[in-house]
Amino acid sequence: MPDMPDTPGDRRQADHDEGRRPPGLQQVSPDGDRRVEGLVVDALNPTRLGVNTASVHVSVRRGIVTLTGLAASAEARDVIDDAASTVPGVRAVQNRLGLGAA
Repeated sequence: MPDMPDTPGDRRQADHDEGRRPPGLQQVSPDGDRRVEGLVVDALNPTRLGVNTASVHVSVRRGIVTLTGLAASAEARDVIDDAASTVPGVRAVQNRLGLGAA
């Protein structure tokens, strides 16, 4: 059985040497972002949400979703934001939707 590291620094080095990430740190790959983007687009299905999402554009970087475009109302903007926020893999949503004819 290998010796256990004695100090926090030793433990971090041992974790690094074994290829593990400290708890709470997640690496998000471009493939993961593309998967999350597809899931968000699916979640923004206008039939399911009951709001027009034709003018909504989705981009994802490192699990952070950015919504741009137009929503027909403040209520529609909130519904879209809520739907995007519930998708697995979404770390945060930056809602940059404007209001206007969607």
